[in-house]
Amino acid sequence: MAETFVNENIDPSLRSIDLTKDIFSRIRSAGLISTPTPTPPADTDNDDDMPATPRFPVGPSNGPTNNPSVSYASLVKNKMALSDAASVALDQFCQARAEDREVLLFAHVVQLLELFKKNEKMELWVISQDLDRKIVTYFKAFVFSPTTVSYRGLNVGEHILKAMRECKVKSLPDDDDTTANDLVLARIWEKCTHYRNVYKSRVKESTVKDSPLRNIVTLSHRLAKNSGIRATVQLYQQVALVCWCFVQYPDLEDNEFWPKAVDHTIDQFRKRSSNQEELDLCFNTIYEDDKKLYGDPASTEFKAADIDQGPAWQITLSKHARNIQVAPQASSGPPTKKRKVAVGPEEDSGSDNDRQ
Repeated sequence: MAETFVNENIDPSLRSIDLTKDIFSRIRSAGLISTPTPTPPADTDNDDDMPATPRFPVGPSNGPTNNPSVSYASLVKNKMALSDAASVALDQFCQARAEDREVLLFAHVVQLLELFKKNEKMELWVISQDLDRKIVTYFKAFVFSPTTVSYRGLNVGEHILKAMRECKVKSLPDDDDTTANDLVLARIWEKCTHYRNVYKSRVKESTVKDSPLRNIVTLSHRLAKNSGIRATVQLYQQVALVCWCFVQYPDLEDNEFWPKAVDHTIDQFRKRSSNQEELDLCFNTIYEDDKKLYGDPASTEFKAADIDQGPAWQITLSKHARNIQVAPQASSGPPTKKRKVAVGPEEDSGSDNDRQ
C-alpha cells in the first residue's frame, strides 16, 4: 500500500499514518468479503477551462515608429495612471489601423450595452424566499447523501443546481439567464459554507460529556431538522463518518477539516475498496463502533427508513452527489500533524468525557 504522505517536508515519523488502514484490516480479516472485484472509477465531468483570448483583435500595424498615436499614448498612460491591463489595451488600440479603430470603438459600445443590460437584469431578478429555503434543503440532502464523494468539491454548487432543475424546483431562473444563475450558484455556496460550520459545531457539541447529541441518531435529526429529509441508516453512517474524522483531528479549522480530513478520508476509502460491498462495510464498521460507544439508535424515539423509501428528489440528488469533483486539497493528504486516534469498542478506556 502506498504511503499516505508524499510531501518531502513532512516529518518521516508521520509518513506511516493511515486512518483507513485499521477499518480495512478489521473487515478483511473477518472474511466479510468473498471475491473482491475492482470497481471502475466513476465518470466525472470534464470542465476544462477555455483558453485565454486576446482582449483586442489587432489588425496590421503601422508600427510604433510610423504611428504618432503610440507616442501620445505613453503620455496619456503616465497622466492617467492606467493599470497594466489598461495600458496594454491602449497600446493595441493605437497600433491598429485607423479603420480598425472604428471597429474596436463600436465593439466597446456594444460590450458596454450588454453589460448594462446584464446589470439591469441582475437588479430585476431576485431569489425568492421559497427558492432560498429549497437551496438549504437540497444542500442538506447533499451533505447526508451516502453517495457524496466530497463536501468541499470544486463543482458542488453546479451539481446541486442540476439536481434542482431535474426535480423541477419552482422559481429557478431560465437556463440561459447567466446572470440569475450566477446569483443562485453564489447563494448555494454561501449556504454551503454556513451549514458546514453549523455541522462541525454540532459534531463538536456531541463530544461533550452528557451531551444530548451523543447518540448518532439524535445528532443526525438535529442536523436535518425542518428540512424534510428522510432519515435512513445510510444517513446515520454518513454522520458517524464525519464524527469519526473529527475525533482524529478535533482542532482543525473548517477550511482544513472538510477537505483534508473528511474529503480525503472518503476519497481513500473509495479508492482502496475492492468493490461497493467493501466500501459499504467500511462505513458500516464506523457506524457500528459509534453505536457501541455512544448509544444504540434503537433507544431513541427516531426510526430510520430504507434508502429506497426516500422521496424522489432525494434520490435524484444522490445521483448527482457522486459526480462531485474532489478538490486538490483532499487529494494531497491529511494534515501533517495527526491528532488523537479514536478508541475502538474493544479498547474503550471507560472514560465518558467526550468522543475521544
